[in-house]
Amino acid sequence: MAFRRIKGWIFTDKNQYLVVGIFFLILQGITFYANYEATDFNVFFWFCNHTPLIFGLAFIFKKFDVIKALINVGFLSQFLWTTDFLSKVFFDTYLLSITRYVFEDMNGMWVLIPILIHMLGTNLAFFMTYKRKPKIRTLLYSLVYLVLIFGITTNFTLEERNINCIQQICGLPNLTFPNYTYFWPAVAFFLIIIPTQGIQYLIYRLHRRRTGYEN
Repeated sequence: MAFRRIKGWIFTDKNQYLVVGIFFLILQGITFYANYEATDFNVFFWFCNHTPLIFGLAFIFKKFDVIKALINVGFLSQFLWTTDFLSKVFFDTYLLSITRYVFEDMNGMWVLIPILIHMLGTNLAFFMTYKRKPKIRTLLYSLVYLVLIFGITTNFTLEERNINCIQQICGLPNLTFPNYTYFWPAVAFFLIIIPTQGIQYLIYRLHRRRTGYEN
């Protein structure tokens, strides 16, 4: 009976976003502890390693435009990460070799952290918000975040770390063209953010057509 009450409390519209927000904050705390122990602070500049904090606060305060803006930035790259990871697990073959570090640098239970972050980050956020229409200001928020992360990454991280794939295209270095770094914001906006905004809008429209959902 108590379990049923807890389940009912969690899955109400009023509380489900709070629960997801708390989950993201816990995930951020674990991520911080794991990388602090490894004294590898540069990794926090990666999208996947600091956005659980933003997702967590945005879900708690129901800032859905912020959530969908972050999904625009990270969904496609994390989808590719997950695909590469599953390809290695089930077929022992990398598609892009972007998850090689997970298998070659095993560190006990901490190896679960990048797996959880990539597989449950933007995917969970997308699942929780697909019923909500992505708006024009979502693109604006995505662009603001993109500019901020570009400036921070280029000024405070080492070039050889290729944080956020700013120095070269992750998994496809041969496609990296001259002065790619300077064009990274434009490349990310037109080839990642706008297509993902389109995907979010398409899923929203399909859901609305199937259920008559309005928001």
